[in-house]
Amino acid sequence: MGLLEFLSRENADKCHADLIMVHNRTTALSAERLAAKATWRQLPAVQAGQTVPWVMEERYSYAGYAPVLEHLADAVRKARKLSA
Repeated sequence: MGLLEFLSRENADKCHADLIMVHNRTTALSAERLAAKATWRQLPAVQAGQTVPWVMEERYSYAGYAPVLEHLADAVRKARKLSA
């Protein structure tokens, strides 16, 4: 799998991610609905608590994007390697 690749839930177990960015829009599955999916619960990153919300709303300035990127960078720094 590539560094950044969109993946359907049906094939999520084929991707061995160390950190999963979860779409945060209201049209995406909620954390509770994701937790109800066996495929989701079995992912190593999910089991390790290594998920982070991916904020999809448009920001119109560098100052607007800074906190989003800082939060993502923090999640990347804290994530530990799970895959071979």
